[in-house]
Order: sequence, then structure tokens, then C-alpha cells
Amino acid sequence: MSRVSIIILLFLAYLFTIDTRAVDYVQVFGSSYTKAVKLANARKLDIFDELENYKVNKKLLLAVVFPELLRYKYLQDKIETLALKVFFINLGYDYANFSIGLFQMKPSFVIRLENEILQQSKYVQKRFGFLNHIIKDNKEYREQIVERLEIFEWQVKYLAIFYYLVKNKFNKEISNLSLREKVIFFACAYNVGYTKSFRKIMKWKDVAYFPYGKFAASGQRQFIYSDISWNFYQNL
Repeated sequence: MSRVSIIILLFLAYLFTIDTRAVDYVQVFGSSYTKAVKLANARKLDIFDELENYKVNKKLLLAVVFPELLRYKYLQDKIETLALKVFFINLGYDYANFSIGLFQMKPSFVIRLENEILQQSKYVQKRFGFLNHIIKDNKEYREQIVERLEIFEWQVKYLAIFYYLVKNKFNKEISNLSLREKVIFFACAYNVGYTKSFRKIMKWKDVAYFPYGKFAASGQRQFIYSDISWNFYQNL
């Protein structure tokens, strides 16, 4: 291989290490982004204090849920919470499965978390406050789920459980990732679902699907969820 070819290859390799998708999210989202940052900073100590009980990566988790703070709207949240109380509690999440609360969690998401944490050792169950916890698919249990989703401390607890389960499931793959890749992976897992394979989760690091998802109208610009998380992490 000639010297010129080697130089070209090295230059191309260098280009691939640069994040060419850099976006000025403050400019893109305007006051919504500024408000989300203020909300994150206002609740940061409370979130970190709660997470301290669970031995998790606090800074990473705050970055993971930051796009949800950006998407969070108080009035809409109240309307969707009311819908859960009417339809989910009485009929189940096949009829209503809205994301609610500060971290925009769905009933189906936290029910899965509860089921999976109960499959862990009694030590782990006790660590997260689920020792002797019983899950029943009935109205009373679904009412309990909505009540918990309305409570800040419970959303933080569920966030910690999410971290534990993902770290436990993908421990081998995560150990080989850089800091940036870890933040991106956890953000993708939170956004699209941690039950997928590692490869399928990481595919979403290149998919612009936020904030409208499948409901985006023609011409509406979308962004990569994990990019927003990483951008916020660097400024924490």
C-alpha cells in the first residue's frame, strides 16, 4: 500500500471518530430546551439523593431521561394520567398505556420492571423494596401502578431498577463500551425497550425518531434520542 493510500485511510478513520451530527439543541428546541435544563437542574439533587439508595450511575441516568424532561408537558401529563385512571385501571394497558410523570413512564414498562425484579434474588428484591411483593392482574394492582407513577420517588426507583436490569443483562457488552457509548446504549434501551437484543438496541443510535415518533407529520424534523442524552451529559 502506498504512503498516499495510508494517509487517506488514516484521514477517513479520523473523520469517523468525529460526531458529524452535532446539533445545537438550544437553537432547535428554543425555550423548551432551556426549561428542560432548568427542570433537570432544579430536581438534580432530589434525583441524585434518591438514586444514592440504589448504587447506580446517577449522572448517566439523569442524561438518559433528559429527553423525557424535554418532552414533558404538565397539562398533557395531567390529561394522560386521567385517561389511565379511567381506562387503564378498569380495562388494562391494551386500552390505555400513556407515558406519564417526570420520566414519562408507561404502565406496561413498570409492570415489566416489577415482574423482572421479582425474578432476581431475595437480596436484590429487598434492595429495591420488592421483597414479598405480589403482582395480580386486577383493578387494585393497576390502580397501585398509576398511583406509583404519579409519585416522584417511585419513578426514580423504577429508573434505578431499569439500570440494574439492563446492566445485569448486558454486562459483557457494556464492559467493552466507552463512556459515550454507554450513555448512548442506556438512552437507546430506555427509549426503545431494553428487552431487545444488544445489536437491535444499538441500531437506534442512528435513528431520528424523537420527539414525535411514528406520529410525526410530513416535514416535521426529528432527532436522535441518544444524541440529546449525550449532549446533555457532557454539560452536566
